Amino acid sequence: MKKSMLKSLLFAMIGLFTFSQVQAEERVVATVNGTPILQSQVNAVMGKKGSQRAALDKIIDDMLTEKAIKESGVKVNQAK
Repeated sequence: MKKSMLKSLLFAMIGLFTFSQVQAEERVVATVNGTPILQSQVNAVMGKKGSQRAALDKIIDDMLTEKAIKESGVKVNQAK
């Protein structure tokens, strides 16, 4: 009985730890014109040895460039 109770407690603690790690990664680190930038997005751009600040700057630049292109009405055709 004690073993099964300890196993259950261990699995519950592992589950809680895993859930808290996922939640921590999904925190908002910045907003651009009301659009949130998540920590997971920064991590994806940053890679394994990148700079968090450089990754965040790249995401912000991309978002602002995309917005400027949409607002200017410029259409880009893909080269064939």
